Amino acid sequence: MIQSEVRNASPRLSRFLNWENLRLDLLEVLDAPVHVCQSPAYRAEIVQRIMSLLASYKKEREVPPDPNLMELCSVVLLNFREWDKLIDIEHKVDFYIQFAKIVANVCKEVSNKGAKSSKELWETILPIFNNPATNQHKRTNSGMSKEMPRDASAAIMNRAQLFQFIKKLKDILVLGIIISCLAKFYNILKDDSVGEIFLEYQGLWPTIISNSNVFNMSAVGEIFQNTLHHALSIHPTHTSWLRTKGDVMYVQGQYGSALKYYISAAMVSSDYFSLPLPKAIFDDLQYKHMIHCCTKLQNHTQASVLHQFLDEPNYTMAFKALGERVCNDSCDTYYPCIWDITLLEFLVNHHTKRGETDCRKHAIELIGQLELNSNNNEEIQREAASLRKGWFLRAMAKQFL
Repeated sequence: MIQSEVRNASPRLSRFLNWENLRLDLLEVLDAPVHVCQSPAYRAEIVQRIMSLLASYKKEREVPPDPNLMELCSVVLLNFREWDKLIDIEHKVDFYIQFAKIVANVCKEVSNKGAKSSKELWETILPIFNNPATNQHKRTNSGMSKEMPRDASAAIMNRAQLFQFIKKLKDILVLGIIISCLAKFYNILKDDSVGEIFLEYQGLWPTIISNSNVFNMSAVGEIFQNTLHHALSIHPTHTSWLRTKGDVMYVQGQYGSALKYYISAAMVSSDYFSLPLPKAIFDDLQYKHMIHCCTKLQNHTQASVLHQFLDEPNYTMAFKALGERVCNDSCDTYYPCIWDITLLEFLVNHHTKRGETDCRKHAIELIGQLELNSNNNEEIQREAASLRKGWFLRAMAKQFL
């Protein structure tokens, strides 16, 4: 009754009230935990109200909805995976809608195993991180180089707006695409092949940036890490992000924290180490990072055990680790986790030279285990290795998690 009277008396006021009601409902949707799914009917109603607002946007250009409401509409449509509805919206409605539309295009294509629209997202993200004082060089007709001020308005939004937008996102694919883009951008700017950070959807992005000096690397790193932190706060068991977070800690020299995230990724992806670790996440580079972390923490026995996880163990480094006198881990406590006979034979010889009778005896007993006999078929050897990997990783989890 009151709404009808307001609508008749003042259409503009009625419009504002409808917008505020929608804003409150959108905030309620965003405040709901990610595992709480609104009913399909309620979601459909919310989407319909958003689309009605966007449809009337041009008609009411004199009093457009404020950007905050447009941001909420964009985020909710992304979180609801309404890719098609976003893609069908007129391109220039609002910069938040425009950005969401670009993201939706990539998400839809990735869902369908495509990647054509990723270039547009890449070219949209990059200008946000321009150094404001950077000048561009332009060639004149005479061939002379002339400095041109960089156009700050080229960016679709500023960094603060970007991160405020990201903080409202909850969908795992949307967050994954944005994290991947920022991680790739950061890797290229950092230009450190040894400390390259792992990312999903590697093939979506270019491998080089021709004018990398015009971008603010610290700002890229800050928003990338904050986005990753936000994503893990919502989806704490997403394996790829756990490895990415581990790589971030690794690059920063926080080796204990890096191992925490690496082992978390291993635990989640293997059902608490009862299944083989996925090769897509746990490749040789990952194990080398873990070995380096253990070495830096002076957990040399752990490092030597991890050498077995490599496709081709580096025996020189493994022997060196086993021979270290200063060791912060439990040393021979981890010997039962060794399945590589070469390492066990080294231990027998090593402890014999040192006159460490008990440790030598322990190593000999381990070599004598039937399942470690080199004449066993591959399946038995594989099972023996898998069993010991589980023992070792559970012990690591107990220490670092």
